[in-house]
Parts: sequence; C-alpha cells; structure tokens
Amino acid sequence: MTKSPQIQSRINAIAKELANGVRREDIISKYCKKFQKGARQIDNYIEKAKPIATELSNKANKHIADAREAELKEAAKNGLKSKIERLMSYQNEIEAMEDQLYGRVKFTFKLGNSIKHSHTDNLFMLPIDNQIALLHQIRSHRVEISKILGEYAPDKLDANLTHKTPVDVSKIPINELLNFAKYLKPSQAENN
Repeated sequence: MTKSPQIQSRINAIAKELANGVRREDIISKYCKKFQKGARQIDNYIEKAKPIATELSNKANKHIADAREAELKEAAKNGLKSKIERLMSYQNEIEAMEDQLYGRVKFTFKLGNSIKHSHTDNLFMLPIDNQIALLHQIRSHRVEISKILGEYAPDKLDANLTHKTPVDVSKIPINELLNFAKYLKPSQAENN
C-alpha cells in the first residue's frame, strides 16, 4: 500500500523529531494540533517513523564520526611528528648548536646589555657562559634522543666506587692517567 505524499511528509517530519530526541508526548501534542489529527493517528505515524528516524540518526552519527576522523587525521598530519621526525629535529638542532659552539657559523649573542657578533676580523669569540649554555642544551637534546630511543641514560652517574679491586696502573698509558687525575678529589690524608 503506497502512502500519499502528504502522509509521507508527516511521517518524515515526525522521524526528524524522533532523530533529534524529542519525546513521544511532545510529538503527539505538537502534531495533533498541526495536522489536526487524534493522538492515536499521530502514534501510528510515530511507529512508521521509527525506522526512518533510526536511519537518519545513523547517518548523522556516521557524518559526525567521519568529520572527527578527518579532523584527527589532519591534526596528526600537521601537528604530531613521527619518531624519526622528532629524532631528526633534535639532531639538526644539535648540529646547529655545535656549529655555533665551534665557530663554524657566524651568529650574534647578548653580552650584558649589548648584542655582539661571534666573528670579528675573522676571529671567533664566545663567552664561556654562552659556551656552557650551548653545551647544556646539546646534552639536554641528546638525553631526549636517548629517551625517544628507549635508552634512558641516567642524568647523573654515581662516581663513588666501593670495590677494593686493585688496579695495575703500569698498564694504563700516562696521558689517560693524567686525564683521570684531574677529576680526583684530594683525600683527607693529603689535607692533614
């Protein structure tokens, strides 16, 4: 049995109301007046409109889900960097800071209240505070790279050696011993 276009438009209107979450009582009240029909007839329209409302609701939900998915893909594409991109970003920054630290590039820095150039008359100069700051930043970037790679190196190594194993210093080259000696603290016996 085919429905007249007028009845189908009534069912479609009620289906939109159902899809928007309007209560049955409110639909009956509104459409009894609008269509000049009794509550029983509007209830019949509601029953016929339920499958259409479900379809409309599913289409709306799919459209919302598609929009969210597209938004997430765009955010991931534009904002989030892959592991490799983050590694390369840190590595590029490290190389740029090393170029500054070793005088391979010209740059400016702040000294007191004035801006100074790193190279004047082909001579490179960089105050020790700036060098230390660059070294700390390079180290920080290397720590971040280690974290990304899962290498979690400790920030500070404990140099307190508790073992009593004797070391045969005759087999260690003198330049390595001298290099090692500058890190040793004087013992209490030497202070007395």
